[in-house]
Amino acid sequence: MAGWICSAILFLACIALYREITKARKATTALYQDINAKNIVMERASQTLEISKKVTIDLTEMVDTLQKTLDFQQTQYDKLANQKKSSEVRTGLIVEQISPFLADYPRPSATARFIGEPIDFVHFDDDKITFVEVKSGKSQLSKKQRNIRDLIKEGKVDFMIFRIEGNDEPDQV
Repeated sequence: MAGWICSAILFLACIALYREITKARKATTALYQDINAKNIVMERASQTLEISKKVTIDLTEMVDTLQKTLDFQQTQYDKLANQKKSSEVRTGLIVEQISPFLADYPRPSATARFIGEPIDFVHFDDDKITFVEVKSGKSQLSKKQRNIRDLIKEGKVDFMIFRIEGNDEPDQV
């Protein structure tokens, strides 16, 4: 009987061991599945990272190309703007000189004397002297021109005779 009891205990021990081995196998299988899932996730994350790096490189190259294009276009725009401004200045200088001959010029062209800088014309009529500055578009008087206008309006205008022969002092009128 002792053999039968030993056999029964051994049988029960084997069943318990089998159950533990089954649990261990299930745990190991679950662990392998978990590790496999993590490896899949890591692989996908690695692939996503690689794609992200490539996209970042591509975007960086695109940004660099766009910046170079923008710089080139800005340079071209600046050149055109300078050419336009230069053309406007040249046209303005020409128009200034022919303006007394235009139909809507406010004074007789015969009395006009072109000075050019800082005031364009001085008109010498029998009864008055008129200073004329020609402007086009939205152009404004310069600081110097505004000062001349203000001095004339305030009556701060003189006439002087400078004699070269013999007299060192100018005549005041």
